Amino acid sequence: YAVSSRRLYRHMDEAFVTMADFVASVVGIPADMCNGSERIEELLQKAVGDASGERVVGVSCLWGLSDHHVERWVMRALDREADALEQREGADACGDFGVEQRDGRVR
Repeated sequence: YAVSSRRLYRHMDEAFVTMADFVASVVGIPADMCNGSERIEELLQKAVGDASGERVVGVSCLWGLSDHHVERWVMRALDREADALEQREGADACGDFGVEQRDGRVR
């Protein structure tokens, strides 16, 4: 099963264009650039564009949360934000994202 799944994955990956075909992974960014004072996404977008000669549409950073206390702090902040959104009058899971409903209305 595993071998046939891997073969099918490779076949599908070669046959279709996906977002993974347009990804660059950058590692080893100095920690002092990731302290929140730098606009790291914009700096990376320019650096990758300059180095590749390609138009970079956007950059999304994956921030490491190696310190357990920082991770807990971030998760608590996210929980508080989610609670505030849920308590806001009229807020629901779809309303905050402008999802088109079956009746054609955008909420």
